[in-house]
Amino acid sequence: MPSPAKISLRTYQTRAGYFFWAMGEHITNTGLPRLVLFPLAAYIVGKEHFGVFVTALSIAAIIGAQPANGLVTGMIRHLSTYDKRGQRLFYSTAMRMCSWAMVAIVGVGLATLLGGASFGIIERLLFQCLVPLLISLYPENQFFLGLTELRVQRRFRERTVWYAMRAILVVAFGLSGALVGGAVGFAWGYAVGNFLSYGILMVRRSEWMSGGYDKEMGQSLKKVWLHMSIAGVISLSGPYLNKIVLGFYHTYTDVADLFAASAIVFSFLVVVSCIGYVLLSLLARYATIADLPKAARSQLFVLVVASATLPAILLWVAGPVALRILFPSFGEKSEDLLRILVWAAPFASLVYLMRPFVLKFAPTKVTPLVNGLSLAGTLIPTVLLIPWFHATGAAWAVVVGQAVAGLLWTYYTIKLFWSHMQ
Repeated sequence: MPSPAKISLRTYQTRAGYFFWAMGEHITNTGLPRLVLFPLAAYIVGKEHFGVFVTALSIAAIIGAQPANGLVTGMIRHLSTYDKRGQRLFYSTAMRMCSWAMVAIVGVGLATLLGGASFGIIERLLFQCLVPLLISLYPENQFFLGLTELRVQRRFRERTVWYAMRAILVVAFGLSGALVGGAVGFAWGYAVGNFLSYGILMVRRSEWMSGGYDKEMGQSLKKVWLHMSIAGVISLSGPYLNKIVLGFYHTYTDVADLFAASAIVFSFLVVVSCIGYVLLSLLARYATIADLPKAARSQLFVLVVASATLPAILLWVAGPVALRILFPSFGEKSEDLLRILVWAAPFASLVYLMRPFVLKFAPTKVTPLVNGLSLAGTLIPTVLLIPWFHATGAAWAVVVGQAVAGLLWTYYTIKLFWSHMQ
């Protein structure tokens, strides 16, 4: 029988492997767009038109980027309770629910866009970028949900391969579209890359849609789906509304400056984000917070302290250099915004590390509550500051929103541990 030391070493090796491949997934899924695709596209299409694309992407994300997220949470909570045959049916049920939701969302969204364009409410270039990005929501959500089984089974290496394929296709077709058709071509190329990625995934894993739909499983998913989808929309709305409001009151170049600074900040937080991502997957094996090992508390404390300080220090020192390399034409304005957004980094780290405990162990209604209060924490300063202080006000609104979110997730996590200790 293996000694405790060997078991411990094997456990750490396994978790290190999870983290390594989770890093690979995050780099390919978010790193390549933020650090390769978007900087190159900004250079090709110009700063103002890139700001229009970012605004369109923000609107599309608010409209329909969350149905898959709600279902993912439901699958993480319940998938392991079924046998292999039941898991296949549960998976197929979730995929069908997401598909139906996205068809409805995209249909209503396109009809609304056409109406807005007909009455001159939406600018022409913004409308032309919005159409493909809205259509692209369907394959994005389906692709994201389609890889959840690999996450539950902690097969992070396979997920990384799939996300790398998607990143390559999106970068290739997105940049090709930008070269040919500017911001509009970039949006269509982005959509084509997403459709091809989803098509390849479905060809390889066609059984995910062939298991039918189970009403009882559907009801089980809906109990989590609605809460988590609403929570996701609320969570995303803050940062995205920030950019939309900025574009409405001022210029699209301001939006581009804010996006560039934000991209650098959250790229420096990718390690902490990966830790939170792996943490949620590891927590899936525990029924209650009481089942967690006692050592988890001290490990979490060390993680929080390190994550709240080290990335912020590194960002303050190296962030401006990275900004000048990736967005050379954006100038000092983006760098000034970056200096402000550094203050959001410690609170964002708290969100990444504390949220998994609440998502897994707290009542489902807590997540929409936290996200709603976090949205208010971003939206109120957004409305008050942007009209008067332009992009600077938008940056400070992000800091306030992240501070509110980080403190709220921390409060509810501490409350979970405290209730267990009593």
